[in-house]
Amino acid sequence: MSFLRFYDGAVPGQKRKADDPSTSRQKKLNTWKAYEEKRGDRKFCEKWREGRDWLTFTNKNETGMTCSYCIELYKNGNTSTPSNLKGQNAFLTGCTNMRISTIVEHEQSKGHVKASEVYKASSSNAVEVRQSHSAKALLSLKSVDKNRLCNLFRNAHAIAKKNRPLSDYVWLCEVDKAKGLEIGQTYINEKAPLKFIQSIAEVETAKTATILKQSNFFSFIMDGSTDISGEREMRCYVGNFKYVVYSAYIYINSWICIKDENVPVL
Repeated sequence: MSFLRFYDGAVPGQKRKADDPSTSRQKKLNTWKAYEEKRGDRKFCEKWREGRDWLTFTNKNETGMTCSYCIELYKNGNTSTPSNLKGQNAFLTGCTNMRISTIVEHEQSKGHVKASEVYKASSSNAVEVRQSHSAKALLSLKSVDKNRLCNLFRNAHAIAKKNRPLSDYVWLCEVDKAKGLEIGQTYINEKAPLKFIQSIAEVETAKTATILKQSNFFSFIMDGSTDISGEREMRCYVGNFKYVVYSAYIYINSWICIKDENVPVL
């Protein structure tokens, strides 16, 4: 059943004319302009600051909204504004167009993106740097080198403390290899432990000197002895004000007398 009906005097509809694009655009602009004229002065909305720590505006700020990142890089720093953005970054001097769309446009601009990257890179703390992938890889490599040198230093310290010949250092390293320890191939010779022993002696001497300098009162006793091989040793006993006796090897050398010029002075 059809519901179509014919009425006397009915006139067919006319085809609608297409609007001129330029006229339609101008009409929209006029409508928007009339809306802006009736609208009061736009004010800054504090909600715009959320997630934008670079956005700066105060009630006493008559210049408008500014960007701290861009000011730090382009205005106060030595970096010049990109050529395609010169004269367009109103957030350097102050933007008075209080709209969220204006803020979003600046936030997505090339100049602001670059300024944000520079700011974040310069303000990264030590924890963030250590947690990066490159830092973890570098620390892993340094950890392997550190463990290798620790094993070599321990072998050098052992032969010096037990007054063993330098040739023992080589077979100690060979034993470490047999145990599966990583020691490398660079410092496996009789001359290598001399540098390690010298470094250990310098650190321990500085440590002893620091203890003496920090002690307000201390007692100092020296005692000499001669072993079976005829070598003479001089041992120093130091007791500081905390009543803690600290015994350490200060120097190893052949002394003629107590007035010998080789006697170290801390």
